[in-house]
Amino acid sequence: MFPSMDNDRFFLKQLANNKLSVSINGIVTNNVTRKQIGSFNGKFKRVGMKDFDSDIIRVIQAHRLLWLAYHGEIPKKYTIRFKDDNKKNICLDNLELLSYSENLRLKKLGGKNPKARFSDENVLQFRVDYKNKKINKEYIMTANKASRQAVESMLRKESYSHI
Repeated sequence: MFPSMDNDRFFLKQLANNKLSVSINGIVTNNVTRKQIGSFNGKFKRVGMKDFDSDIIRVIQAHRLLWLAYHGEIPKKYTIRFKDDNKKNICLDNLELLSYSENLRLKKLGGKNPKARFSDENVLQFRVDYKNKKINKEYIMTANKASRQAVESMLRKESYSHI
């Protein structure tokens, strides 16, 4: 099922009217209630908001909302992809706009994204070196220009398939 353009437009309108704000670090705030309604740290994958015009709750995937907030409307036949294939690493620099056909082509490659920051060998070595205290998270982040979330997920063995 493809995301609804009407749904995207609803959330774009909320952003434009300053009813919602989204930080590049993943915090979604309802500016009317001044409450955080979601975060992009893997705990919340969707954000919901009531549409008072149609009296329904509209829900959007968190990474789509982040893209909309900083890049605007997503063209038809395009999708937002996680560069490192780790769906828990929802931050702006980990997202890219791809056509459905390009996204499908990458999936046929076995789900491995050629733009992923870590190879299989890197991950195995990082885990061994980290366990033996030869390196720390900051080193991995800096040396590979990776987010803290991506490194922590990789070290906890939660995101091996994205490599």
